[in-house]
Amino acid sequence: TDGVAGARPRRLGISPGGIAEMFESFPKPGFHPNDEAALLRDRNGIFKLALRHNVPIVPVYTFGATKMFRRVQLPQFIETLSRALKISLCLLFGKLGLPVPFRQRLVYVIGKTIWPTLANVDVSNLTGEEFGQRVQEMHDAFCNEIE
Repeated sequence: TDGVAGARPRRLGISPGGIAEMFESFPKPGFHPNDEAALLRDRNGIFKLALRHNVPIVPVYTFGATKMFRRVQLPQFIETLSRALKISLCLLFGKLGLPVPFRQRLVYVIGKTIWPTLANVDVSNLTGEEFGQRVQEMHDAFCNEIE
């Protein structure tokens, strides 16, 4: 809100797992319908942005969201193509085969806020190594909160 009087705070939800995370659950072989998956390793872009723009991150995970729709298991090349095109190429369905979600209880787990900077530290003065180290610290804190 940039300190504008009377302005409402803005919030943004981001799924760091992205398209790849959609394919890492049932009906993929090796997964059970009750399994949950979160892809967090090597997902640092969200933390780089938060640090550059001095925006805090609140870790949130929603248990049960993977059961709201069913996904048809497509051939592996569709997953590869999805990642390459950066769009979701999957078949989902809900009640009566429609895009209406199944009734599902959702449980939200909310972690502690992760602040991007240390007190009295100007991000623009950080070296590349210091910036990368702080990004990794934020990533580690996020993963610890989600566990």
